[in-house]
Amino acid sequence: MLTEKFHINLNYDGRQLHLPVKITKSGIYYAISVEVDGAEIFFSRDGHHGLRPLCHTDDFDPQFLYLLGREIEHQS
Repeated sequence: MLTEKFHINLNYDGRQLHLPVKITKSGIYYAISVEVDGAEIFFSRDGHHGLRPLCHTDDFDPQFLYLLGREIEHQS
C-alpha cells in the first residue's frame, strides 16, 4: 500500500484554504480524500478524467466540491 499526502490551496467564498489531501493506492484500487473543517470528503475518478465527490458527512456547496476536485487533480 502506498500513501501520498500533500496540501492544496483553494480560494473559495473570500477565504484562502490550505487543506490536507491523502491518496492511498493498493494495486489497482485507490482512495482519494480531503479533510475540510473536520469532515473527510472522498473522491473518485469520473468518466471525463476529473474527480467526483463520493461521500461526505456535511452538506457542502456543489461548486465548492467541484473546485476541490479540480485542485486535487491539478496539484497531484
